[in-house]
Amino acid sequence: MTPWPAIPLPKRPRLLLVRPDNLGDVILTTPAALALKEKYPDAFIAYLCRGYAAPLLKCHPAVDEVVLSDDPALSVFGLPELLRSLRFDAAIHFYLDNRTAFAAWRAGIPVRVGPRSKAAALFLSHRLVQNRSLAEKHEAQYNLDLAAILGASPAPRSPEVAVAEEEKSRAGEILSGENVRPDRPLAVIHPGSKGSAKSWPLDHFMELAKRLAGAGAEVLITAGKGEEAVIDKAEALFHPPDPSIHPIPAGSLTLRELAGILSVSRLAVSNSTGPLHLAVALKVPTLSFYPLIPKTTSARRWGPFGDPARQAVLSPREDSAPMSSITVDEAERAAKALLKI
Repeated sequence: MTPWPAIPLPKRPRLLLVRPDNLGDVILTTPAALALKEKYPDAFIAYLCRGYAAPLLKCHPAVDEVVLSDDPALSVFGLPELLRSLRFDAAIHFYLDNRTAFAAWRAGIPVRVGPRSKAAALFLSHRLVQNRSLAEKHEAQYNLDLAAILGASPAPRSPEVAVAEEEKSRAGEILSGENVRPDRPLAVIHPGSKGSAKSWPLDHFMELAKRLAGAGAEVLITAGKGEEAVIDKAEALFHPPDPSIHPIPAGSLTLRELAGILSVSRLAVSNSTGPLHLAVALKVPTLSFYPLIPKTTSARRWGPFGDPARQAVLSPREDSAPMSSITVDEAERAAKALLKI
């Protein structure tokens, strides 16, 4: 519950949703966006986010426009002027930083909602106490609670990302070019995490890939820019190459291409990453690995926020145990159950 009644807005409000950080963070705001669209079906909803995350909002049923928070053409005062020209009635800062909080205030947006956790909260008109560092709720639920200040339902709902049919066709072309057999179930393994959380060891991922391929799956290994070592390790381990294991050059897939491939896969395997949350938003079964501590990176705060029947989350059995204590045997059983092989 919020500490005050829902703020009254026009019947057709113009809303700005602010999340200028990472891919998974943006995906975990989409339940709030959908709840706002449900409350205000005729609302104009825009996102303010970083350029690399913007493509995932393409075709989203709740999103009308995307403004890039890191657009190099926008100065400190250029961003407020752009926001002013869009005549927003309210802004929700799911992530609070000085630049975007100042921009919304300077733009004269009358209702500016966000967490009361940083000095930038001085730029807000309505502040909600959220002790996110305690990880008492999931990140998506914290976002829904902020949207509730504008009258949206805080009830849990899954994130959503839309994929067009032509993007699924493009995925088919990429998979065909990699000689992925369409008659076998496809598992996408994304071992990297760019240091955002404690990770399951790379060697464990590769052993899991080998076992799934041996059980009849096609396995695609993906990595983002800067994660070339992941693919190099995969190519070194699988030499001579296994015809059912397909390492993709790091950073070679666009975000929309990755979404297309995930949408036609039967399983995504990952640490706590943006691609994991992307798979969940596409209703793809996932197997993920999370530490128990610190709580700020645990599954309770950052785990898959979707249908539990489609998710398997593995963690060490004790707080002091390393991520390597999660065995490949455990992961294999969970993955095969989700793949139904």
